[in-house]
Amino acid sequence: MTPASVPLNGLDPVATILLWLAVQPVGVGAGLLIGGGVLITVAGITALTLLADRATLIENNLVGGAKFAFLAQVFAALLAFVLVDGGIRYTNARGSLQSEASALRLLDETVSELGLSAREDIRAAIRAYADTVIRSEFISMQQGRESPTAAVAINHLIDLYVAAAPATNRDAMIKLQADSFLTRALSARADRINAVRPGLKTLIWVIVAFNTGLAITFSWFFGNPSYIGQLSMSVLLTTAIMTVVYTAILLNHPFSGDLAISPQPFHFLLGH
Repeated sequence: MTPASVPLNGLDPVATILLWLAVQPVGVGAGLLIGGGVLITVAGITALTLLADRATLIENNLVGGAKFAFLAQVFAALLAFVLVDGGIRYTNARGSLQSEASALRLLDETVSELGLSAREDIRAAIRAYADTVIRSEFISMQQGRESPTAAVAINHLIDLYVAAAPATNRDAMIKLQADSFLTRALSARADRINAVRPGLKTLIWVIVAFNTGLAITFSWFFGNPSYIGQLSMSVLLTTAIMTVVYTAILLNHPFSGDLAISPQPFHFLLGH
């Protein structure tokens, strides 16, 4: 199953579209979003050039310019909010992944010091879980959910660990230290799973889309003695806006698409 064909179930239509864009290769996703915006801009500018009086459009520059300046400030603040939120989300997701893998590595090293008969079974369960995360859960995370197989693997690890009762004071002290590593791994896993679910509310993305349309359309009503000059400025503006919006979409889906966070920390855990 390729990333571009993963099923998008359990999401509202807006979240489904955003996730679909995020899982596409950058060339496809950016081409559709930016290219679509540019085509709409070209069509709008051309239509107004043919239907409206150029002198009237030029007269709009003075009054319209002041209004567009206000709209630009509001829109820039909205884009900054969405972009920064996505950046924080992406950074936190990567940190959670690294923290989980690190905690599991420390758990494995600590368990290896125990004198329990179940020691090797616990260590095997750690490796089996890490392998399941790489092979199964990273595919599921592209779809915005955890892997049932990985959930079973982590629960099996917990069951083995809890059932292993220390027989000596030394083992009890070591297991107490191992408890903290297991707790840290479980907490980091929960944070990682939360990061694959939609972050920003659908309403925020609807507002972003609406204001994007306003910003792009507003520029059509300005005039320029040169059609090429007017078209070039509008196309550049649209390209800049859609590039930022596309970047925000990618950052808000940290485990999807070409910018997806790599499972490399789990490969290190397994010694790959």
